[in-house]
Amino acid sequence: MLSLFLKKTWDFLKPHVPVILITLLFVAACHIVYRRLVGLDAANAGYAEKLNKMQKIHDEELRKIISAQETERKEHKENLESLQKTLDSVKLDHDNRIKELEINKIKKADGLVGTWKTDPTGVAMAKKIGEITGIKVVLPGEVK
Repeated sequence: MLSLFLKKTWDFLKPHVPVILITLLFVAACHIVYRRLVGLDAANAGYAEKLNKMQKIHDEELRKIISAQETERKEHKENLESLQKTLDSVKLDHDNRIKELEINKIKKADGLVGTWKTDPTGVAMAKKIGEITGIKVVLPGEVK
């Protein structure tokens, strides 16, 4: 009785076996694709998480770089101010020394004029300069 049941069932299903097999293969393929897509979503979620971590690290490094640049700019500005103050001080000192030299030059010129004003021809001054420098002074009318 069981064999008769199986024979009738097989005879009924025999023409439909290829369709059933194709349907089962299609369902299996869909299931495999679905599982892979779900797996990719999980992997993509991992990639997204890694990208977020990398972005946070990048943002932190960028913040540090910007902070270092601001510190460097501040130090540069302070150095410029310090150098400008030093330059102003040196310039003032230079100007004062130039004024002192001008005053000394005027005093020495006045002293020379005062010393040699009694000698309008400059003969005595020429002889004195000749003695100091070791150069023989030849006056007009003298023979070399």
